[in-house]
Amino acid sequence: MFKVCLFSPVKGKVVLKGQPVVGAVIERSYDWSWKNQKGRDETKTDQNGEFSFPAIYGMMILGSVLPHEPVIEQTINIQYQGKTHEAWYTHKHDYSENGDLVYSENGKLTYRKVDIICNIEDTPQKHKEGILGYFGIGQLRSL
Repeated sequence: MFKVCLFSPVKGKVVLKGQPVVGAVIERSYDWSWKNQKGRDETKTDQNGEFSFPAIYGMMILGSVLPHEPVIEQTINIQYQGKTHEAWYTHKHDYSENGDLVYSENGKLTYRKVDIICNIEDTPQKHKEGILGYFGIGQLRSL
């Protein structure tokens, strides 16, 4: 068996007019094409508007020996006051933990943790972070 990371740990904060949004429901989902496996979990923002999710792992046998391209569709949505706000949407093509945001510098791959701030007044847009980027209102926070 081969352990693979389908969704790396995620940290985030939700704000409205610069103030923390307390009690927003954060829904995270994934769709792993190799095993046609889907999953979903949720949490709520705390008193500071913060939320976090642990990593999600899967197991495979054949995928560890057969060449293939990893493809995991990832989504994070925010439910607040009857509205859905798209915070994060991308396709992960790397089974490594923190392989959701992969950068290539001088032929070397580097990884960045997912730590976003989401202003629910913002309009979702394409973010050119990493090799593939992502879509949503989530902005990467400084390291």
